Amino acid sequence: GAAPAPGARYTMAATGDGVDGSPQSHAVVDVIKAWNPSSFGYLGDVYTNATDYEFDTWYGEDGGYGDLAPITNPVVGNHEYRTDGASPYFRYWGGVPRWYSYDVGGWHVAVLDTNDVTLTGDSQLAAGSPQYQWLDADLRANAGRCTILMQHQPRYAEAPGAGPTNPASRGFLQDLWSLAYYRGVTLMLAGHVHRYERWAPMDAGGNPVEGGLTQVVAGGGGREPVNAPTPDPRVRARAGSGALRLDLGPDDATFRYDAIGTGQAETTDQGT
Repeated sequence: GAAPAPGARYTMAATGDGVDGSPQSHAVVDVIKAWNPSSFGYLGDVYTNATDYEFDTWYGEDGGYGDLAPITNPVVGNHEYRTDGASPYFRYWGGVPRWYSYDVGGWHVAVLDTNDVTLTGDSQLAAGSPQYQWLDADLRANAGRCTILMQHQPRYAEAPGAGPTNPASRGFLQDLWSLAYYRGVTLMLAGHVHRYERWAPMDAGGNPVEGGLTQVVAGGGGREPVNAPTPDPRVRARAGSGALRLDLGPDDATFRYDAIGTGQAETTDQGT
C-alpha cells in the first residue's frame, strides 16, 4: 500500500469473511475506505466457493472489496480450498505464496495458511512442518520487533467450529500458537468466525497473562453469522460486522473496531 505522510503513523485495516457482493459487505468497505489506510489485510474467504468467477466478480466490482484490491495483502481461507486447491486464489493474487511476510510501519507481519490437512491435502500446521520451520526462522530473524501474525482460522473462538476435527478451541493450531507465543508475537489477527472478538493476552496454554499474545478475531467483513457464540471469560470485547483499524508506531499500536449497524458505523472497541 501507499506510505503514510511524513511523521504520520501507518494505518492498516483488517477484516475477513466479507467478499460476496452483499450490501453488508459494501458497508464494511465504506468504513475502511473512510480511513484511507496504507494497506489492508483481508483475512480470508471469498464466497461461496472462491471460484475464478467469484474472484473476478466480487473483487472486480466497484464499491466493494475490489476498491481495496490494490492495497490488499491476502490470507487464504477455507472457502478458497473448495475449488482446485485454492488455485483461483493464487492466480488472482499473482502467485502469492501460501505463507509470506512483510514490514510496515516499523512492524513485522507474517501471514500463514492455517487450513488443516482435510482441506489442503498436506499438513503444514505441526511442529517440524515446512510452514512451521519457515515461521520459526522468520520470527527469529525479527526478534525484538513488534510483530503481527495474520491467518484465517483463530486458535480460540467463542463460536464453535464445524465437525470433530475443528473444535471450538481449534487445537490443531496449538503448535503454531505456542511458537508465536515463545517467539514474542504481539498480535494475532484471524477471521473465519463472522464477528469480532478481542481476547485477553494469553500464554502458550491459553491462560490470561500480562504481556502475553493477544488474539483478535476480525471476521465481520459482511457475511452473516453462522454459529451462535458460547461466551468465554477471556474475551474482552465483542461486536458484529465491521473492520479493525491499526495505527502502527515503531513501539506500539493503537486499535479500534468500527461496527456497522442500521445507521452510521460505531466504534465499539479501542485501545493501545
